[in-house]
Amino acid sequence: MEALEALNPGRTEACPSDLTLTLLDTGCLAGDEKDEVQAHLQTCARCQGWLDGAKADFAAIPGAERDAMVDRLTARAQRPRQRWPVAVAGALAIAAAALLLLHTPPPRPDVGLKGSGLDLRVYRERAGHVASTMSGDMFRPGDRLRFEVDVPSDGHMLVVGVESDGDLFRCYPNDRDESVPVEAGSGLLLSDAIELDSSTGHEVLHLVVCDVPFSAHDLRAAGARSLALPPGCRAAAFEMVKGVR
Repeated sequence: MEALEALNPGRTEACPSDLTLTLLDTGCLAGDEKDEVQAHLQTCARCQGWLDGAKADFAAIPGAERDAMVDRLTARAQRPRQRWPVAVAGALAIAAAALLLLHTPPPRPDVGLKGSGLDLRVYRERAGHVASTMSGDMFRPGDRLRFEVDVPSDGHMLVVGVESDGDLFRCYPNDRDESVPVEAGSGLLLSDAIELDSSTGHEVLHLVVCDVPFSAHDLRAAGARSLALPPGCRAAAFEMVKGVR
């Protein structure tokens, strides 16, 4: 968390992620989520200042045409060959992420992910609208989540969550405790989806990959948002902040 705070000075738990702010600015948010972020901007000098700075940085780039970039990526995602609604949302998020990178300072040498090559990405469906999310984003009870993973080597996989009280819950597969085989690959879209329950607070999702088959019973919480792993296992985490509807 100290590393995240270093990259986001002044950001509180109530603040949307910088990517969410960029999605709003590029017209990629809709409905209640758009209204919530706009309302937050009216009272948060940090987020409004960040967004103003991002606009200024992009405007200073010779020949940069932000709206044209978003339009091109959206058009590609809407071609018939694309499948699943997240294709459009993903393209919009990619456009926003590209803009975000122009305003995001590089991490300090001692800040970063000590990469195992694992990655867990989360897509959220709310009121028929699918959006990509970032670790640390706000979620609500009733949101439906679907997962995409990068796995650098063959193994056995589970996705589990740790609630704020330390209890574990199943995410993928969502109907069994035993791991499933997984082949190395990137951008693997997992078939199961889950719906968030009525609990609120900080929760963390963990993609766990082990060399041998294992069970959710082999995992245990280590503190409020951490996970203790068996030997031969590695994990990637995704943090959620769950609020009320």
